[in-house]
This record gives sequence, structure tokens and C-alpha cells, in this order.
Amino acid sequence: MTANPAIRFLRSPRLTVALIICLAVVFVLGQAIPQRVLNPQGYLVWRSAQPELAPLVEAVGFEGIYTSPLAVALLAAFLINLAALVIFRVPGVVKRCRAGEPSPVAAQDSPYVEVPVTGNTEEVFNKIGKSLRGYRFVSEGNMFMGERFRFGPMGIVFFYVAVLLVVVGGLSVFYTRTGGGVILTEGQEFQGHPMQYRGFRPPLTGSPPSLGFVVTTIDTSGGRWDASGLLAQLSVLTPEGEVRKHLGGGRHVRAGDSWVRIKEAGVSPRIFLGEPGGVTHEDAYVSLRVLYGKQDYYEFPSTPYVAHFRFYPDYYEGKFGNATRSLELKNPVFRVQIKKEGAIVKDELMKPGDRIDVDAMVFGIEDIRLWGAFIVKKQKGTAPLTAGIVIGIIGILWSLIFHRRQIRGELKDGRLCLTAQSDYFPDLNERRLKALAGKLGEDPD
Repeated sequence: MTANPAIRFLRSPRLTVALIICLAVVFVLGQAIPQRVLNPQGYLVWRSAQPELAPLVEAVGFEGIYTSPLAVALLAAFLINLAALVIFRVPGVVKRCRAGEPSPVAAQDSPYVEVPVTGNTEEVFNKIGKSLRGYRFVSEGNMFMGERFRFGPMGIVFFYVAVLLVVVGGLSVFYTRTGGGVILTEGQEFQGHPMQYRGFRPPLTGSPPSLGFVVTTIDTSGGRWDASGLLAQLSVLTPEGEVRKHLGGGRHVRAGDSWVRIKEAGVSPRIFLGEPGGVTHEDAYVSLRVLYGKQDYYEFPSTPYVAHFRFYPDYYEGKFGNATRSLELKNPVFRVQIKKEGAIVKDELMKPGDRIDVDAMVFGIEDIRLWGAFIVKKQKGTAPLTAGIVIGIIGILWSLIFHRRQIRGELKDGRLCLTAQSDYFPDLNERRLKALAGKLGEDPD
């Protein structure tokens, strides 16, 4: 029965190749033209640099090409094509899994082996059946067939389904992925607003991460300040109330399709700058990157002062000057340089609670908390993507390990004519025939 031309077209591998090429062109264009949703500032810069090309790009919707009608139509056609390939090839694979039957063996078959045998047909076939352990043995007249792993072709079905799941999951991840980095000091709250992110990636479709939390504590015991050694406690905000969660050491906290993990940590001193008994110019926690000998600075708004910091977590005065014994917060000390218009006006060692006079101002370090750099993400499609990868691996292993094998034979004038077939590794067929001949106790021709 001839398939409908439309169905033949939908399941055509040529259509698959053509759609892949078209989607690759769309992806390249999306990389060449900054996308308005993903990179609004970059698009404005590109638009001003391409005043003649920009109106054409906007007319066809290529400034948002990933969600343009063209891209949606190509993706829909690609998914339909993949589904058609899977659906219409499965019956053929199932048919290949049907139990085989004995059939004549010809000298033109490859590989082909003849073995001289003695005894009647029943005795010979009984001996062959015992030799083919693990095979389904069937005899009919002077012919026999031994078959093993007849469901081996089902590995192809697994692989087809895996490809479909990986494509669906991958596209879902690409279109819904959103989030970015967030730096919060102990006690601060993340409410999920895009303005709280550093490097926010908006989703192509859907909404930003629906995850809110308060950083309760950050633990750096042992002087480990990276993701592998950090432990943080969060109060995750849910409709039912706050729920305490722990993360760190590679663990993350998940709420629906959103999740958060901690990447690194640092010190966040509460710094003060004000006039004695008068106006306060600054009183806030400032996240500094001053570990491992690094220096950082903070510019006080509406003043000419800039504070430069060097930090010693476990301070001691060594032979060659200021130093730290470890990265544990046992004796935290800051070296603070206050500059005014580039000139140093103060250079002091300060502990939490210390204050110094800076011209007519007072500068102080009130206390120290820790800040954490968190990664907050949201994406859909992880489950089908993971399932597709697992099923694909199973399909490949299934096809390679449990590939179908057949050995057929026919008795002709005291000689046993043998041939063998397999889905993979055809070079092993001749070895299987010679092994069988060896078990029969005769030298094959």
C-alpha cells in the first residue's frame, strides 16, 4: 500500500535535513543580530550602528527572531517531522522483532560454511540445539534456525524517542531559561525583581524565577569560601510561609521550576561616614572582594572620599608586616586607606567597632557580615531532556549488546550448510559459525 504523499513528505529524512539547515540559519542570525529581549542595550547599540539595515530587520521581526513566526513555524515543522519519523518507523521495527523461521541456505549467503556430519537429522539437530545455548532453536524438516535477542531492533525505537525528547527538552530549556546572579548579605531578602540581579537573562517565553528568600546565615567554617565548602541557610518564601532550607557543597534549593545555589562568599562590613553629631552620609553593608590578598574600594556618594580596603581574616603582625594566619574569621582586621581627590588622608588598621576621624568626618566599621553570590535560575524541559539522554544511552547500549543474531542451517547429503546474520558486527558471524562447527566435532570447509 502506497503512503499518502503528504505523509511521505512529513516523514522524509530530506525534510529533516532541510529543517535543520533552516533552524541553523535562524540561530546564526540570532547570534549576529542582538536580540531585543535578551540584550536590549546591545540591540540599541547595533541599531544605531546599522541605521539602514535596522528598519528591515524590525519589519521582518528578526530583532526577536527566536520567537518570530518564521522560527515558530520551522520548529513546529521540525517537531512534526521528528514525530512522524518515530511513529511511522516503529511498525517496521516491530515487524523486524517477529520470531524468525527456518529457511533454505544457499552457497551465495555470506558467511557460508559447510560441515560434514553423521547421524540422522533429529540427532544432528538435538546436538545443535544443545550447542546454541541462549538461542531460540526452531527446526522444520531438514532446516533449523537459532535466534538470539530478537528484540534487539527495539534499541532503534529507544533512540528515536530519545532524539525527540532531547529536542523537545532542549528547546524548552532554551526558550524558558531565565535568571542571573544575585549578591546578598546576611539578613537581606531576594524578592525576585529583575533589578536585584547582576546580569539578568530574561526568558524568551514565560516569566522570571518565582523564588523569594532571605539569607539567614552563611557558614565559612574551615576557611572555605568557594561553592564546595560553603554552607548557607535560607528562609524560602512560599505561599504557606517561610521554610528553612540549607544549600552549599554542590546542593541547591528548588521551588517548582526555579532553583538557587551559592557560588562564592565574601565579607560585607557595615561602614559609616558622617559628621560628628550631624548628617550621616553612609551607613550600610558593603560587599567587598578582599579575600586572598585582593583589594577593593568604595566611593561614598555625594562626598570626595574613596575608601580602599585590604582584609586580614586572622590578623597578626609578622616579620614582614601585616599578614593573616588563615582564611578563618578569627581576628578580622581591615587596612583602610581613605583618599580624597587621589591623595591619602588616612591609612589605618581597623577592627569591627573602630572609628577614626577623617578631616571633619567620622569613618567607622560597625560590624562584619558575610555576603553570598547566588545563582538563581528557572527553566522548563529539564525532565524530558534528562530522560531523552538516559533513554538514548539505553538505546545505544541495547542495540550494541543485545543486537539480534541468527544462525540458519540446512542438511544436504550428509553435509550441514550454515550461515549467520546479525544487526551489527558482521565480522563476528563467521566466528560464530566456526565455533558451532567446533562444538559439532567436525572441521568446517
